[in-house]
Amino acid sequence: ISCYTISSPSLQQQQQRERIRLQSHINQYDNDNNEDDVVKKTNNPLLSARKARILLPSLLISSSMMLPSMANAGVGAVIPFDATRREKYPGSLSNYVIVLRATGSLRKRLYFPDKAVVATLLPVDKEKNELAAMLSRQFGDGTTVVPLSNNNKSFEDYVSGIIQSPLTRPSNTPIIGGTVDISKSRGVILYGSEVDISAEGVVSNVIGDSVKQTEKTILDKVRSTVPKDGKTLKEITLLGGVVIHRTKTGVDRGEDCFQPLSIKTYIAENGNVVNLYEKAFGDLLTPRELFP
Repeated sequence: ISCYTISSPSLQQQQQRERIRLQSHINQYDNDNNEDDVVKKTNNPLLSARKARILLPSLLISSSMMLPSMANAGVGAVIPFDATRREKYPGSLSNYVIVLRATGSLRKRLYFPDKAVVATLLPVDKEKNELAAMLSRQFGDGTTVVPLSNNNKSFEDYVSGIIQSPLTRPSNTPIIGGTVDISKSRGVILYGSEVDISAEGVVSNVIGDSVKQTEKTILDKVRSTVPKDGKTLKEITLLGGVVIHRTKTGVDRGEDCFQPLSIKTYIAENGNVVNLYEKAFGDLLTPRELFP
């Protein structure tokens, strides 16, 4: 008897509905903690890093109990991809959860849809960079991901593009409980290295420079290209880590994952850099060999 089940369209629909239910449950969750004041005032859906740590484990467990996995759903079956991922990248999460956690930290900094322009130093190919596309839907216009390279002209064009970018909705859109200026005055840059884990659990060579070195390069270029007045462009957030690619065919197909190693926000007005990692991902394991 095979321990594999092939996903049918109806199963995928059930899983999608379950994800929507999970997100809806999270959005409705409320407490009196001060860190959620911005959410209460604007009534915008978000997941704070604190909520993510509290709610996601139990919700995801309950979800997994209700629906069979897309791959290796047999009783007691071990999924080679997940086994290898947990061993090599113990702090990694699915892209979906990474975006939820990042949203929890960035919403409080007024990163709303169409508020930022998303860029990446990773390949912009949709199949190879699912996370960048998801970040664009969450903070950008939903379609644009700007490719960056390690030269000043690339960053200058990116910065000027944010300042001149047309809005897809009017500025100062009224939101329940107040008004939030949603002019494009923020940026999000995704960077890091890449690795493939096959359906059999075999890890490829890591592609890309070290996250620490790339982070330093980006910050240097941002400091030299972003206007210091803090009016036209307020801040840029850098999200760095390891993109873990999963096969997109066969019974072992699934969503890519990401090992977060750094998330920092550069503030244009004073040049300060705010470290958001502890709040967003501080509960995760960060392998020393990846980010010493």
